[in-house]
Amino acid sequence: MIYQAILKIRGKEIPILYYNYRCHIQHHDDSNLRRIIQLHIQVCEKIGNRENLPVEGDLITLAFECSGDEAFFYDWLNEGMMQDGEIHFIYNEVEVADIFRFWDCYCVKIEEYMSVGNAPMMMVVYLSPGIIKRNNLEVREKVWKVSEISQQPIAPIASESKEEKQPEIVEVYWKDAEGTNRIEELPKDGIVTLYAKTINTQPGDKLSFTIILEDGKTLIKVDDCIVDAQGVANMIHFDLKKYKQNNTML
Repeated sequence: MIYQAILKIRGKEIPILYYNYRCHIQHHDDSNLRRIIQLHIQVCEKIGNRENLPVEGDLITLAFECSGDEAFFYDWLNEGMMQDGEIHFIYNEVEVADIFRFWDCYCVKIEEYMSVGNAPMMMVVYLSPGIIKRNNLEVREKVWKVSEISQQPIAPIASESKEEKQPEIVEVYWKDAEGTNRIEELPKDGIVTLYAKTINTQPGDKLSFTIILEDGKTLIKVDDCIVDAQGVANMIHFDLKKYKQNNTML
């Protein structure tokens, strides 16, 4: 059997030459993981549990040939963004053996290697996901994760398709009017910001979609919402009171 691993992220498909997954990393294992540890410290201070830090575990290391995607990873590292993605493990070229899904993932370290000769330059990235899901295994979450995937469907394994993938919205969430604080439960009225996290999109793409409530009523219909560099489309100044008056909300 011929095995392959492919990183799928932000519409890119990058062949992986080396894969390593470490779980339950101790605090002193790697001095380059200060960002992860600091995030845990901040959360623990808020909950009053400074002495007993939760596990920082789940670090993914990937190596691949430099082929034009280097800037994406450096932007990911330097800007401190969170990204979602998948690692597909494939055998016999088309059969997917496993899918490693991750959400709220930071890039915490990058290395580049080159040897004299015909070997191409290699890039190694270290990824710290807030949430991971392996097929047939329980979801693992860190205390600083942002996304809520418990109510999101996880697609079963399927053979790779050569067909062009269509843009999808994988999560919809709300923040306050300034777009700074996430809202878990919508108020009855006020101004909020709508965010839609997407896959298989490119920055600048325009999306149109409709959000339907459980009772079948339309909450909002969005036209030509522009996708940003993080794969998120947003609608600012969403007036909850206005939509309630128009009988499109509960």
